[in-house]
Amino acid sequence: MAIKKPGIVKGDLTDTTLNWKIANSYSLGKAAEGMSNSLRNSDIINYFLTNVLLINPIVAANIRLFSGIFSIVQDPFLGVWIDRTRRKSGKIRPFVCAVPFFIALFTIMFFISISSFSMPLKILYSVIALVGWDFSYSSYNLSMNALPVAMTKNSVERTKLFGLSHIFRSVAYYIPVALIQSVLYVPFFEKNKNIFYLCVAIFISLLVIICSRFT
Repeated sequence: MAIKKPGIVKGDLTDTTLNWKIANSYSLGKAAEGMSNSLRNSDIINYFLTNVLLINPIVAANIRLFSGIFSIVQDPFLGVWIDRTRRKSGKIRPFVCAVPFFIALFTIMFFISISSFSMPLKILYSVIALVGWDFSYSSYNLSMNALPVAMTKNSVERTKLFGLSHIFRSVAYYIPVALIQSVLYVPFFEKNKNIFYLCVAIFISLLVIICSRFT
């Protein structure tokens, strides 16, 4: 006999049907992921490093290269860590609940203007912030991608969930881009790009935390 719970009809996991409330809640979590990933866009980060922090383009490229290599190496270990997590709330829930706060922390940390720092300190600070951001984002991304399998084994329901969440994520991806493109026309922010990028980072970080709460 099927067991009924709020927002989900569940018997055998193969027969699990997800309603719109759950689908939209998950999709908002993916929207949070999209906004964070948008700020991690190469153009945005590269511009900030070279034009706001005034780091040499070659050095900035090496910073991105190092963080990229670290990101590739870390993913298998993160997958094992998530899979071996044993909590009363489950494997995935602790990451989905806690990691967005670290994403917000490292996002804001990265976009704090450190123009007065010496060049070695600028490089070290940027590497730490960027690696921390990538680590946090990957933890959240892997958890969110694993969640639908734990929610239902019904392939049709998962396809619907992936389709809807992809729409949310794609739309949310352009929110930071739209902000950066539009607000730079404001004279104050045009002359104070360091303050502008920090304001965008804080705003997006708040949205990431709020959207992830629904999931």
